[in-house]
Amino acid sequence: MFKNYSNDQYLSTLKNLNLGVYRLDPKTKKPITDVNNIKNTNLSDGLEFFVDDGNKIYATAHINVKLDNKSVHPFEGTVINNENLTPLVDESQPDGKSNRSVAPGTGWYTDKVELNLNSGNYQYRVSTSEWLQGDVTVKSSNNTGIKIYGDSYDIISNNPIYHVKNHAVAGETVYKSNGDIWDFTLPNDTDWEATSTGTDDNGFLYYRVSNDAWVRVE
Repeated sequence: MFKNYSNDQYLSTLKNLNLGVYRLDPKTKKPITDVNNIKNTNLSDGLEFFVDDGNKIYATAHINVKLDNKSVHPFEGTVINNENLTPLVDESQPDGKSNRSVAPGTGWYTDKVELNLNSGNYQYRVSTSEWLQGDVTVKSSNNTGIKIYGDSYDIISNNPIYHVKNHAVAGETVYKSNGDIWDFTLPNDTDWEATSTGTDDNGFLYYRVSNDAWVRVE
């Protein structure tokens, strides 16, 4: 698209280009430009990538996202259900449904964590083919803890506010930097200012909301 440009024109134009992406409307397959309208869409509906300079769109490309786009990693520990009676996901069944459910507040041994790259949801294997997903507390067996970026805490310049949603069983689980869990939770429907970020070995993002008190961001 720039075949007639000189080298200087090419570099000048390239410097001002932006790469963006839209979700597609599941019915019309057209890009959704209003962020308030994406709540009823899924990545599996498709994406449109575009290149523009703020005024003119130079190129677009539609891609489809496969429904089986998942990433599985080893993870030994205990996963505790913080919701009401929760049906398990059975990946050996065509419809993914299991005839078993997990009671609220119960802990289950898990050996794998799976990230669905389409929905962004995590789930934990609790039997040969069954997985628990949703609002859970995770306790790692090897206690690897949260890894802090750099030599000191990663202070956020524009401190985001973390909102505690309404949990069915308890409030928000609070972790220590060594991976242990505090004996208190954050109350439902409260807001907390984040001062630092951290990650653990499984790539989970955490916000520090008090001295050595971290919440997992999902």
